[in-house]
Amino acid sequence: MDAGSSDVKADTDPSGIWIGHQSIINVDAYDMKTIIHDGKILGISEDAGVLFSGTYEMSEGKYLISNGHEDSETTYKLYDMYNNGNAFTRGGVVAVDVTEKTSFTGSFSNENQQEGEVFSYYSSLYDKSSSIGYIDGSWSNNVLNLTIGMDGVVNGVLNSCDITGTVAIPDADKNLYNFDYTLSNCANSGEYEGFGMISLLDGDPYFTVISGNDNRMEFFLVSSLTLLLLFLFQAISQVLVIDLQDLE
Repeated sequence: MDAGSSDVKADTDPSGIWIGHQSIINVDAYDMKTIIHDGKILGISEDAGVLFSGTYEMSEGKYLISNGHEDSETTYKLYDMYNNGNAFTRGGVVAVDVTEKTSFTGSFSNENQQEGEVFSYYSSLYDKSSSIGYIDGSWSNNVLNLTIGMDGVVNGVLNSCDITGTVAIPDADKNLYNFDYTLSNCANSGEYEGFGMISLLDGDPYFTVISGNDNRMEFFLVSSLTLLLLFLFQAISQVLVIDLQDLE
């Protein structure tokens, strides 16, 4: 990766929801969904059964570096989705060249002797608005019973753990929710922090949360009729805007 180019943009912002893949040398290619915001990276590869988290710094204005090696100021960890979300790789490096709101491409290595490449496109889902009103109410699936109040207070049960916390909106113009909570009265007790977003799965909208701490990560997604109606309304509104622009 050539980080010495003289025409690099000084203030590239890597924030966004990114959809792409990771290719491990001599192994295979896997899906990769990543959220980047405010110095943090959280993501998932369902094909590989892996969650990942880290912090990053921008080098030369457009090169995102996440380094989990000892004494580094940034972190990079992998967590096993099928082993209670427990961390299994604590050392590694991800370095990518970011084209703001378009794509990123780069490479990674970790202490499991894995090396490979990553590539992702920026998702327009990130540019949808956010509101506590979109997600307040009761949510449930086979592992979760959750209530989110209009004040952002979270209560419920997740995987037999009591869950209490808060949801906050860092930017109402972006599809991103800060989701911080505590799990208690269970083996996975601890403080967790992460991101939520409204995502699409097979065309249907879901409220998706990726969160974690040093030892493990949690990933869950839930849907509701209210969320489906919201997305239908937004889609219809966008069509009307386009039609009105054609009439001007």
